[in-house]
Amino acid sequence: MVAINLRCIERIYGDHGLDLFDLLRENPTLALPVVLPRLQQKQDEWSVCRAEMNKGWTAVYEKNYHKSHKNLPITGDSSLSSSTEKF
Repeated sequence: MVAINLRCIERIYGDHGLDLFDLLRENPTLALPVVLPRLQQKQDEWSVCRAEMNKGWTAVYEKNYHKSHKNLPITGDSSLSSSTEKF
């Protein structure tokens, strides 16, 4: 198992995560059929949640896009361009 899998198990099972790690090491044939469907269920839940949050964040990004460009200098503005007359 890689670290991200262990982190997910820890997140799902909370305080019992370490006990589950030990069980997976000692007897994976019994523990894996129980843990794997739960991990897949949680992955599906998190994917749906992430998709919903991305919709919200997309709306926020679109709303703030024009605000972020208000303070950028205009390239044709003579007061912002560097010329030898100013020096």
